[in-house]
Amino acid sequence: MKQILNTINSDSVNLKGCQFTVGALYQALYGTCISGLPMLVSHDASRLIGWSRSFALYFEPGLTRLTNIGEIGDTDEDFDLLRRLFSHFMRSHLDEFASEIEQLRYMLQGNLQGQEKQIFSDCLAFVEPGLARRTFPKLFEIADDDGLIPIEKLSPIGSGVYQIGDLAVFAHPYFRRALFRLNTIDYPLLKTLQSLTSQSTRIALDHDMVGLASTYQGEREEFAYWWGPKFSDDLTSIPVGVTHHEADDDQKVMQGIASTEFRWGVMNRYHVFEAEEVCHVPDSDDGSEKFGCRYVHSMVDKENRRIDHFDGAIRMYSRNAMLERQRQDLAHAPRNTEYTKLWRVDGDITISTWKQLISDYFRDNFLVGEYLGAEPLDKSIWSNKKEGTLKDSFVPFSLTKDVGLRLALSLHERTADANTHVRIVKPFDVISVGDETYPYVETFTLELRKALLKAGGDLLIPEGVRFVSHKDFYINLPVIYHPEDDAKNSVIQTLGAIKKLVNALCSKSDQCVIGYTLAYPIDQNREVRISTLGQINVLANWLDNPLAIPPVSNTDLLTWSENLADHLRISYRHNLDKPKIFSILQSSGILLISRKRIEAEECKFKYSGDNKALRFELVFDQEGHKLANDLLAVGIQPTLGYLIEESECTQCGEPYQSCKCSKILDQDVAQKINKALPFLYWIDRPV
Repeated sequence: MKQILNTINSDSVNLKGCQFTVGALYQALYGTCISGLPMLVSHDASRLIGWSRSFALYFEPGLTRLTNIGEIGDTDEDFDLLRRLFSHFMRSHLDEFASEIEQLRYMLQGNLQGQEKQIFSDCLAFVEPGLARRTFPKLFEIADDDGLIPIEKLSPIGSGVYQIGDLAVFAHPYFRRALFRLNTIDYPLLKTLQSLTSQSTRIALDHDMVGLASTYQGEREEFAYWWGPKFSDDLTSIPVGVTHHEADDDQKVMQGIASTEFRWGVMNRYHVFEAEEVCHVPDSDDGSEKFGCRYVHSMVDKENRRIDHFDGAIRMYSRNAMLERQRQDLAHAPRNTEYTKLWRVDGDITISTWKQLISDYFRDNFLVGEYLGAEPLDKSIWSNKKEGTLKDSFVPFSLTKDVGLRLALSLHERTADANTHVRIVKPFDVISVGDETYPYVETFTLELRKALLKAGGDLLIPEGVRFVSHKDFYINLPVIYHPEDDAKNSVIQTLGAIKKLVNALCSKSDQCVIGYTLAYPIDQNREVRISTLGQINVLANWLDNPLAIPPVSNTDLLTWSENLADHLRISYRHNLDKPKIFSILQSSGILLISRKRIEAEECKFKYSGDNKALRFELVFDQEGHKLANDLLAVGIQPTLGYLIEESECTQCGEPYQSCKCSKILDQDVAQKINKALPFLYWIDRPV
């Protein structure tokens, strides 16, 4: 599968005027970091394209974001797996209502015929042909010739969900996106219809579905921003004829719409309006290829300009009939389709209500607003990403003091590393030298171990982990796992050691940028990784703050997250998305300083005895030469790094990785590299 990282929510106010608290974002992260959720095209459960799971909260001054890893299907095997995951996901949700299922079965036992299916859509329900009609025969007896029931006879507990005793009936499944019962009802349309006081307002109900009212969980927010069209109130001034609006490729894929046609005609004293979608993707929950096209019909009195009638329906086409429909416009298309009327309003309908109904019924269809005079949709806001600078691409981690801190709190399914009984390093990075690949940590990890030893602790670095030295002012500390039975004290000791190192470096230079990550289990199934990145003076101040010590329990982490977001918001100037979130946040939850290796046609190293230094010569092709010049022009230059083979302490003469001396914390100590493999990379702050 193809993997993508994206942001799915934040604590900012969205276009619908809603705002999620940081605590709510944390709860969403906790709930979906393991099992995940299905990825659907346009919220359509019949169009499964992948699987996603939340993995991290990303904190910057003024904004907290919930991030997501998406796995998108690419092969037949991928989609087979996705379908199994989706089936398990739906079954698991139903399993939470085991007692309610038996309760509903008992209440419906006289009307069930042994073919019922369990479903959770708005509330727990059974679906079986004719079930609602058998359960509530008197309700369906009052339906008109089109099968519509006066909405005043219904008692809504939500949009499209109506309570009868302890049970519930539902609006017709064709009110749902893609005409599919697992999808959401057209809440805006049903809400508008239910608000009308006219006794003539009628809707179609689902004949086959009955639910348990007590399990109703409210409307599912999709947060797809949709707005009504702004068009003229003088409907009779619109000329007679058919207007065709063709969907672009994005709309065909996302909304499944090929085009939408609008027709105005004259019948006696009425100006008659019709509109119909022409579908691009079939809509069906039974596997048959049928195309359900939304259709509306309205009559406007030409003399008094009053709207006397408005109704909506679904016209169902076979594949062959759909091909024929696409060849003819609305005025000449055959009318012998499967026709299901869904709603009807008669009487004096205000222009504002008419606008609302047509907008809500054709939700997600921007062609309707386009025809009726809405402001053109500027799609550049979706796809037009600002070009980043070379510094954004090569050194996004080049943080300054005024930028403040960046933190990420990620939750993951508990790994074997979280079962450790000692403080231990987990390298997530590898380095390639020739055909060989090695797990490695930066040499500063040794300084952390030495600082912990001085404080009476220790840090286990697994055998086989290599050490890399970068000649710059950037430091990545690896993920440090802490033992579950003493996580709090172990984390405090680790942070104390980091603080000593940071304070020592502050006295030497303010150019350093350091990242560190703490990890530990928070329950039987999950572990947390808390990653921090910042300029060294900012980190020094942060490590003096009690908030720098994260709690080790799930409930306390929620409160800590909220307090952290507040602290960043009031302590630093807001620098939203600087650096770009996924230029530093990895799928592992780590905020990583990821240096770019130099790709050259030829690289020669030569030791200069006079200068006691290693020199290098690079040969680029034409494109590489231009890039190198552009990078040099903005202060990014080639710099040496070393994969260390052997090094010793200049103070005690022992191998540096095993001695207790520290070149950061002790006087007159240095790490002498005796044997190393050099490599080159681009950086803006070389030593």
